[in-house]
Amino acid sequence: MYLVLLLFSELTPLAISFSFWYYLEMPDKKERTFGAGQVLFREGDKGGELYFLQMGEVELTVKDPSTGDPIRIAEVKPPAVLGTMTFLEGDDRSATATAKSTVRVLIIAKDQREELLGTIPEWFKVLVKDLSSNLRRIDQEYSMTKAENESLKNEIKYLKNQLKFI
Repeated sequence: MYLVLLLFSELTPLAISFSFWYYLEMPDKKERTFGAGQVLFREGDKGGELYFLQMGEVELTVKDPSTGDPIRIAEVKPPAVLGTMTFLEGDDRSATATAKSTVRVLIIAKDQREELLGTIPEWFKVLVKDLSSNLRRIDQEYSMTKAENESLKNEIKYLKNQLKFI
């Protein structure tokens, strides 16, 4: 049941309360504070940690594939969980998370993943990893579409300025 709760980046207060309660029972729990502008993790990083956002606001960005510029895809406030796909799949981070204000998170380390995953049936692990993989693919498609949209907006702006001179 616990991992079902982790599938969603925005959870109900009851689900977050349950998640924190479960987390507090774990040995070697880690709490960390980030200042405004500090990066929690970067797109492409090897990771695996799961972040329970307790306080503050986090901006999620991805790199524009054509320019490398950051594109904002979301702003996240508590209660929220960050890093779910990387935690479940063990793949690279799909976005960069940057603190917009002072942020406090509880962290479940990568090495605790197997302990948590060991508490659920194998068929459910396959289902969860499949959902996470599909979400990652959709996330990548969304990022590319958003980048193309930004590029088209800039082109339209440029063309409008050119028309002013005619």
